[in-house]
Amino acid sequence: TNNVTLISCDEGLYILNEIKPTNTKTYNLSLSELKTSTDTLISNFNYTDDFKSLEITIPYTSNSISAKIGYNYFENSDIIEMCYYLEGEEHTYNKWQKEFSIKYSNLFEGNYTLHIKAKSGDDAKVLEMHIPFKILPPWYRSIYAYLIYALLFLIFIYFLLKLNSKRLVAQNQKLEGIIEQRTATINDQMHTLEHQKQEITDSINYAQRIQQAILPTENEIKEAYSNIFVFFQPKDIVSGDFYWFKKISDSEFLIACADCTGHGVPGAFMSMICSSQLTEASKHTIQPHEILFNANNNIKTILKQNQEHKDKSKDGMEIALAYYNINTKQLLYSGAHRPIWIVQNNAELIELKPTKASIASFTETNFVYGQQEFILTHNDMVYITSDGYPDQFGGPDGKKFMSRNMKAYLIEISLLPIEEQNTLINQKINNWKGELEQIDDLLVIGFRANN
Repeated sequence: TNNVTLISCDEGLYILNEIKPTNTKTYNLSLSELKTSTDTLISNFNYTDDFKSLEITIPYTSNSISAKIGYNYFENSDIIEMCYYLEGEEHTYNKWQKEFSIKYSNLFEGNYTLHIKAKSGDDAKVLEMHIPFKILPPWYRSIYAYLIYALLFLIFIYFLLKLNSKRLVAQNQKLEGIIEQRTATINDQMHTLEHQKQEITDSINYAQRIQQAILPTENEIKEAYSNIFVFFQPKDIVSGDFYWFKKISDSEFLIACADCTGHGVPGAFMSMICSSQLTEASKHTIQPHEILFNANNNIKTILKQNQEHKDKSKDGMEIALAYYNINTKQLLYSGAHRPIWIVQNNAELIELKPTKASIASFTETNFVYGQQEFILTHNDMVYITSDGYPDQFGGPDGKKFMSRNMKAYLIEISLLPIEEQNTLINQKINNWKGELEQIDDLLVIGFRANN
């Protein structure tokens, strides 16, 4: 036949086929051995086998692996090359190499896949093999271990809370004992303080009766002159403000509105001293400026303000003092820091200015106070006041009442009956004050000029 040649010789007949047969070579990549430091896991597995179904797990105590790789190319083993990488430990294949053994040690727990490639020559087909396996965590990092840790932690917290609770109970018992002891001490002190307060209050109330005894009564003033009112509202039980009245004759009287240094008990002491010195001075003269002259000298002597010493008193008094003759309507006025206001025809307010010096305090001895004369007309209203009324805080903005508002209000009510004026002046300042604290003694005196 074509392409077939027969050759006869002594040894026999040879047939020469000139068509070259096709020799197809197949290559195989295999895992010869995969083992740990203590055990062989698998051996003689082909790259086409399903490694996933093996579910290879390695205990943490054997967390070092080694592998031997086989490749069936026998013509020339020198051209066989392999590369690999361990997914979970590395990120890319290493360089091609001729060494067919793999080793990893001290692997952490977790899932890994060993990727292997092999080829024979640059143009040969690359075979791949992928071997997944899992390294178990050590017992002390296992789920059961964490459950035990959580349980132990809860037990620790329980005993810690129990111990802390016991300690707190002991502390509370100790504190309760201390509190009971100190409560008893405080109660004793409170009883003592209440007793002392009651004694002080009783003393102040008694001082109030003494002060009221020194002040002229409303009946005494009304008997001398009926068209007069006195609004007096002390800040405390006793007062540093006081009013003073002296009937000279059936047609003459002296009246004063005075404000001593401070209020309460200290002010009350000053008011008693000053009131007595006004009475003493009025025995020698009825001229207001002369009365103030004598009162200033006498009060400075009593308080030893003429002497130079460390604890020298600086107390004194502001006052508006008026002499009034009912028949002639003559008004003589002398003031120490306190003016006198005269309202005429329900429209005009005339202010007689005071001398800008107090009684005693920093005022020198033999100081001469000014005096003014004013002839009133029928129905004129005369007002004198301490600084407590205009200085009282209140209203919607918590501000002072102010002298200008007081003057305007006195003009507004000046034609009303005397007693009604007294009531309105009381209501006005207390409504203004509202819930705020009264800051000073309140004293307003008013009288009408008529026969």
